[in-house]
Amino acid sequence: MKRKEEAKDNLRITGQFRLKAGMRYDLRCDGAKLTVVVSPRMNDNDESEWRVDASTQSTDDGALFSRWAPTRREALNEIGREWSAEGAERGLPMFDWEAVATVLSAVRAV
Repeated sequence: MKRKEEAKDNLRITGQFRLKAGMRYDLRCDGAKLTVVVSPRMNDNDESEWRVDASTQSTDDGALFSRWAPTRREALNEIGREWSAEGAERGLPMFDWEAVATVLSAVRAV
């Protein structure tokens, strides 16, 4: 339990940037970087109301995950599930996605 609390304490937002369509949040936890971009629906062709992208600079491909969902939190949750399932296999840093959601909700990102 203490380890999980320590991970939550170490996770922090290091930057917030307004983009043309949405917001970018840079996070850091134990030396690992995570970038989350939250964007609203821009046109009728978009798959749902919100898009969340997550990436890290620790791999060559940037480890981009992108999901559409009716809410920002649902899109982030889907990314967290996929990242957790594929992360170790792809050599990605692991994150506590509930902690990521908590930190982002503090700034009303999700």
